[in-house]
Amino acid sequence: MEKYLKGLIITALLLVGCSGKKPEPTADTSNGPVVPQNTATPEEKELAMIQQCIADYNEGDLEEIEADLLTQIPDLPIGIDRLPEIQSLDDLTEIPIDPVLTNTSYKGSYKISDDITAVFEIYHPTGGIFWVNGQITFEVDPEKITRNEPQYAAYKSALDRLLTEQNNVVNWLYGLDITLSDREVADRYYEVISIGGRNIKSIDDLKAYAESVIRKQFLEEHYYPGAFGGEYPIYKEINGTLCALQSDVFGNPRTLNTSTIFAAEETPNYIRVELLQDIMGKTQPEIHEAHLIRNGDSYLLYEPA
Repeated sequence: MEKYLKGLIITALLLVGCSGKKPEPTADTSNGPVVPQNTATPEEKELAMIQQCIADYNEGDLEEIEADLLTQIPDLPIGIDRLPEIQSLDDLTEIPIDPVLTNTSYKGSYKISDDITAVFEIYHPTGGIFWVNGQITFEVDPEKITRNEPQYAAYKSALDRLLTEQNNVVNWLYGLDITLSDREVADRYYEVISIGGRNIKSIDDLKAYAESVIRKQFLEEHYYPGAFGGEYPIYKEINGTLCALQSDVFGNPRTLNTSTIFAAEETPNYIRVELLQDIMGKTQPEIHEAHLIRNGDSYLLYEPA
């Protein structure tokens, strides 16, 4: 009995002692989970972001990232399999930026082959996902490009035609460069007098022209729903008359310079062609791509260039 009473007394004293302790303070999670403060410097964050960009290329994660972030990431240039890793921003050549003209916080580059340079640009150094606050481009010196390479003559000829007609197709599917009558046939719809001066009198005519330039599946996925589907498509046939909405959209055609094709390769899906772009008559160093597929004895654009 005595041992039992001693046990009770000891237990009671322990309880009293415990009850007297102040509870440990807890973090305020009313605005979400507590995130540890990132004490890295802006330079350390920029380095981490660029290293992650390089790793994404080298580990083959680009398709998944594009799907998750709904963005497009440029492919590695033809003939380049990996990006060299870096240990410091000193491994890059910093490119001066004008804070008045851009929101870029850092821009740097390094050679990835004898002719090609990778350029990294960061808008806000978070140390987090590169693709949310940065971009990469690949460049080549326009002066080192051999113009009108004979080995790419067939691709040049195809692109000379297709790039011009692509601008027509995209404009028309958005309701641009079309002539409408003054007569309103139905609510907001006016009779189409002409489309780019062509003899296009029906939706089938317009689709046939578009599909002679860009592959049908791409058009059906990206352009036809807005042009011909929904409650208010751009085009309707009303009592056998082709009609369209008036459009206030402006076109923005790209000026790819087909004389600058400097590389090409066949992939399982398309022919990949690398070339440069002209802006205000001057050829720019950034590498662009055009994708072709064979269509009998001719070519189609796999997707708009």
